[in-house]
Amino acid sequence: MPFINVSGYRIVLPDFSYSNKYWNLLSSYVIDNYGKNEIVDSSLVQRILKECFELLTSEFEKIIKQQDRATFFLTVHN
Repeated sequence: MPFINVSGYRIVLPDFSYSNKYWNLLSSYVIDNYGKNEIVDSSLVQRILKECFELLTSEFEKIIKQQDRATFFLTVHN
């Protein structure tokens, strides 16, 4: 996990190599649950974004529960 130091803080840099996998996951979720049309109702957009965040959080939890390397947890903790 690459990071940089900014004003004494370690900032994790994004890794866009997973963009296609998770963009497709989110797109499929939204299309399956809300259809393939423009959504203009701000409260619905907010609800969909929250659901997408929860979906990605769930995926992240699945991944970190499989981690057994101390370096992973040291990087995340610091």
